[in-house]
Amino acid sequence: MKVRIKLAEEQHIPGVVEIWKDFMDFHQAKDPFFTRREGAELEFSNYFREVISGDDTHALVALDKEKVIGFSISAIKNHPPVFTETKYGEIIELAIHDDYRRKGIGEEMLNIIFEWFDAHDARRIELRVAAKNMIGYSFWEKHGFVEYLHVLYLERGA
Repeated sequence: MKVRIKLAEEQHIPGVVEIWKDFMDFHQAKDPFFTRREGAELEFSNYFREVISGDDTHALVALDKEKVIGFSISAIKNHPPVFTETKYGEIIELAIHDDYRRKGIGEEMLNIIFEWFDAHDARRIELRVAAKNMIGYSFWEKHGFVEYLHVLYLERGA
């Protein structure tokens, strides 16, 4: 199997949306917050189109022949100017199809993401992992990511 990783293009969007739907369903099974609303696929498709064309965003796809088997979204962001270092890179999404996990594809994508952050002088890299996603958590921990903040939430009645 020869998987190629490249910058995402318009033609990849339908395949990315399919991976994203599986990714969201995986998370929804662990936490109902991730339940997709009606029309979510179109919204995500439009969002991904914006990411592809953005100056401070970076989208990759992993391809097996021409089939999309994974994607990532990263961005350059800024913390408020109260910190000594405000610029940082954020990995927003990195998803690989179930059949292709644990084959080094995510790691290969991560290395390309790191290169992009380096080119943009983003030394600090942040991401969010769903609390109940132990597969994702162990992947990020394996690659040197550590906790620095806990995001808490409260759902109140309507």
